Amino acid sequence: MKNSFLFIILLQFFSILLISSKAQPQSSLNKGSSQLVEHYDQPFLVSQDGTFACGFYPDPVGVNVFYFSIWLTNSIEKTVAWTANRDSPVNGHGSKIKFGRDGNLFLRDFNGSEVWSTSTGGSSASTISLHDSGNLVINDRKVSWEALPELCQVHGLCGENGICDYLGDQMRCSCLPGYEMKNPNNWNEGCRPKFTYSCNKIQSRFVQIPQVDFYGFDLAYKEKISYDDCEQLCLQNCTCTGFSYRLTGAGFCYPKEIEMYLNQSRKDIR
Repeated sequence: MKNSFLFIILLQFFSILLISSKAQPQSSLNKGSSQLVEHYDQPFLVSQDGTFACGFYPDPVGVNVFYFSIWLTNSIEKTVAWTANRDSPVNGHGSKIKFGRDGNLFLRDFNGSEVWSTSTGGSSASTISLHDSGNLVINDRKVSWEALPELCQVHGLCGENGICDYLGDQMRCSCLPGYEMKNPNNWNEGCRPKFTYSCNKIQSRFVQIPQVDFYGFDLAYKEKISYDDCEQLCLQNCTCTGFSYRLTGAGFCYPKEIEMYLNQSRKDIR
């Protein structure tokens, strides 16, 4: 009986060792790190706050087709923020992503052909990191390469009617004025209006939000017109719910339709 008890204890201890030895996703990796596409269910890197992950991303439509991407982890659809090989997907067998000992991050297909790379070979870069902002960065004492040099290029991460605030290297979501979160536990679901849309020009007014990029969904494009004329252009169209106007002296006016609120971002707002 004593020997049997000892065997059970040892077996349980061995099981604990096996579980604890399983590799956990990291936010940074050193030279020589790599991953095969067969392990796509384990991210290559995960940001420290767990918001973003990068690695092999399966094509939602194609079979045995993969991309090296950065995605939002807390969304059901795993919203993609960036893709390296958008036009050149790799095979689901034998493909590999590797951070070489020369400082170059490269993606190879099943036949060994190089599909994509950061072209940082020979640099002093020693680590690759996925930041909480969703930016993938290769650096040593300075940045040698980054996936998102302009973080405002990441759209839709805060969901419909949401604004992505980039404060340095950190991202924060908020709702447009007059909107509230659809789901307090998931920003990816976006925000909903606390009012009813109206096409009545008298009842309508615009709220100015400085330093915001309303990405896409343009109803029209006008230049060399005044701010007031741009506002009137939107008020004359019931499908227009806002407009983007650049105060650079060129008079660029972009009336937007309702769906414009899907992708908004702003950077370094103090």
